[in-house]
This record gives sequence, structure tokens and C-alpha cells, in this order.
Amino acid sequence: MGDPNEIFVPPYVVTPPRRRDRARTAWIVTTSLLVLALGASSAAYVYSNNAARQWQVRAEQVSAELADMTAQRRQVQGLLDASQTALAGTKSALGEVTEEYNDAAKRIRDLADEKARAADTVGVLGSAVDRSRNVAVQLDQCVAGLQELQDYLIDIDSYDISVVLGVAEEINRGCDQAQAASDAFVTWLEGD
Repeated sequence: MGDPNEIFVPPYVVTPPRRRDRARTAWIVTTSLLVLALGASSAAYVYSNNAARQWQVRAEQVSAELADMTAQRRQVQGLLDASQTALAGTKSALGEVTEEYNDAAKRIRDLADEKARAADTVGVLGSAVDRSRNVAVQLDQCVAGLQELQDYLIDIDSYDISVVLGVAEEINRGCDQAQAASDAFVTWLEGD
């Protein structure tokens, strides 16, 4: 601690600013603020201009992509339309083929039925031929027997009457059998 009589002088003395210094300080502050504002607005302008350019480039890219997608969609739609046209043609052709197949299948069934009926008819005709041949043979035997009996009757005095009557009975039985076979054949032909 030093001497009490000594005067204390602060190491520096603050002198109030002068009026001119205040104006100058205000001008510097104002100018600095204006420069900073101008710099900030320039930076904002550059940023917004760059952002606008980036958005414009992005918009052009998206527009080009959209145009490509639209072209692809049109191409795919064209392929789809062509496929649908081909499908409709195929369905139409399938309908015609199905109709032709159904007609052919019906014709085949009809022909098979006709063939079966023809085979049945051939079988029936074969049976009819066999039966008619049998009837014809029996009728021929009856006629031959009657002619033989006629020879006996023309010269009946030359034969024993009992022999002639025996021959007549035998011929009569053969003719009755031929008549029965003929009647059975007619009934069979009529389908009874």
C-alpha cells in the first residue's frame, strides 16, 4: 500500500466522444449494415437464382421422363390393342373351328348310326335271304311232289291205291310244312 497522499490516476482516461466521431461511427455502422444487407440480399439472390435453375433443370428432367413414360405407355397400349385384336381374331377362329368340330362330330355320329343301321339291315337281309331260301326249297319240294302225284293220278289204274294215297299224304305234309314256313316268313317280315 502506498502513500496516502498520492493521487490515484487511472491508467487510461476515457474521454467522451466528440460529436463528429459519433456521426462518423453512425455512418460506418450504417454503411457496414448496408454492405452486409447488400451482401445478404446478393447471396439470397444468387441462392434463389441457383435454386430456381436447379428446379428448372429438375422440372425439365421430370418433363423428359414424363414424355418418355408417355411414349412407353402409348407403345404398350399399342401392343395391348394389337394383342386384344389378335385375341378377338383367335376367339372368332376358335368359335368357327368349334362349330366345324361340332358339325363334324354330329356327322360322324350320324354316319355311325347309319352304318349300324346298315349293318343291322344287312344282318336282317341275310337272315331274310336264308329264310326265303328255306321257304323256296320247301315250296319247290311241294311243287315237285305235286307233279309226281299228278303223274300217279294220270295213270292211277297202274298203281296200287294205297301206295298213291301214301304218296299223297306225304306230299300233303311237305306242302303243309312249306305253307307254315311261308306264313312264318311273312309274319317275320312284317315284324310281328
